[in-house]
Amino acid sequence: MDIDARTRRNEVLSDKPYQRLCGRRWCQRPGERFHPLWKLVAQICFGLHLMVNDLAKSDIAVVKILQTHVAEFDGFVERTSEDFNLAYDDITERIKYLQTPLQRLGLFHDMLRDREFRLSVIKDNERVEHIIQRSVLVMNDSLKDIDKAKSCIRMLRHYLHELGKHWNNQQQVHAAVYEAMIGNVDGWRREIERLERKSRKLATVLNQLYQVVTYMQEQVGVVSRMDKVCYPWGPITTECYWLTFVL
Repeated sequence: MDIDARTRRNEVLSDKPYQRLCGRRWCQRPGERFHPLWKLVAQICFGLHLMVNDLAKSDIAVVKILQTHVAEFDGFVERTSEDFNLAYDDITERIKYLQTPLQRLGLFHDMLRDREFRLSVIKDNERVEHIIQRSVLVMNDSLKDIDKAKSCIRMLRHYLHELGKHWNNQQQVHAAVYEAMIGNVDGWRREIERLERKSRKLATVLNQLYQVVTYMQEQVGVVSRMDKVCYPWGPITTECYWLTFVL
């Protein structure tokens, strides 16, 4: 059963062991040679082969099966797009949230002098680093799926081109199916290009989030070292941080 994008992202970001899912749906078992999308397109080609060679017992039954396979490919595109959109929104929101204290660095340093607050920031940063790691894993896996989808679409386009030379256009249902598949392939190609653009945008904000977290962790380290050197002798100041002792 399909789950919504929010549930899929929550599962991805959980502390459970990461599971590689093709299109966030199909699990490619160990030892399997072919990607699920290749299997899906192979089934589409087989259905078209039956129709063009008048081998199907029922053209209507074949059309229904083809519609199911087309809907599955559409679902892959839709799920991947939703996941990219949600991940992008999530990451950009986290960047805005984390940048807020960094815009008033002096006040943030004052707050970091409290050890409990400092520990909470460290823990939060660890959680964000986990989110970045999982988001990158999912994005890279999605890009592998997208690359397979591109190969499938190219192959199906070529197959349809060759099929068009022999297609029996005198049967209305055959002509309608052929034209519909041409339209599907063109539509999938455009959507895959959109997914690639979305993946580049997501990669950009993930890198930005990593830089923000790294900088925040550096500030925690600065205050922590200042605290260790200066706290027994008075207030923490920048000058105090650079104090050295001569025995």
